[in-house]
Amino acid sequence: MSTTPYSKVAALWHPFLVLGGFDRGLRHLIKRLPYLPPNDAPLKVLDIGCGSAVMSFALLKRFPQAEVLATDMDPIMVREAVKHRDKLGIKRTQCAFACSDANYPHMVQYGCTGAYQELPHEAFDLVVAGAVLEHVDLDRAIQSVFALLKPGGTFLIIAMREEAFLSKVYERVYHCIPRSIETHRESLMAAGFQSVLVERTRLSDFSANLTRVAIIARKAPHVASSEDLAYTVPIIA
Repeated sequence: MSTTPYSKVAALWHPFLVLGGFDRGLRHLIKRLPYLPPNDAPLKVLDIGCGSAVMSFALLKRFPQAEVLATDMDPIMVREAVKHRDKLGIKRTQCAFACSDANYPHMVQYGCTGAYQELPHEAFDLVVAGAVLEHVDLDRAIQSVFALLKPGGTFLIIAMREEAFLSKVYERVYHCIPRSIETHRESLMAAGFQSVLVERTRLSDFSANLTRVAIIARKAPHVASSEDLAYTVPIIA
């Protein structure tokens, strides 16, 4: 994996999100989302484009029994995220890290070195993406996520609002492409998701409310059989 434009600010990214209130706002948003699985569910979670892993840590607040695999294509950002995990006292068995291009979230590189490994299909109950789909081929990434989700699984996107002023600033600085809710909806439904719901941020979600919107997509469930296999997230980093 190579460095990205975020490499230069990796060490400051998490403190910036905390001091700016984004971390608190995101935790508040995730805590109140009514469309996620029950709080006591032992979820297998994949966080793609995790950055400093604020999404992963917020989800572990809501789902303490979850096992998270957090990935990012920037090895420097991953290294900083590992430091923050350790400072927060989160166990490696709860939150592991790997490198991965969000265009191909099913391919991961543990330790950000060596050969890529392919994640099994239908391995995760919940996949989350926070302001990363703006940097990738939307259709390709969503199709890959659909394959990774178990039947009945949920894809939570914390997207950048296309019309937000600060989103336009990020677009110029980081060359990303904020997209409309309808564009997300069309791509999700085309990939095979059964339903797409939208939860807009509130003033109480400050400062996440300045740029973000939550999009929740569900994969159709199926009746489990005795041949269904459990998947354990490898703990590497």
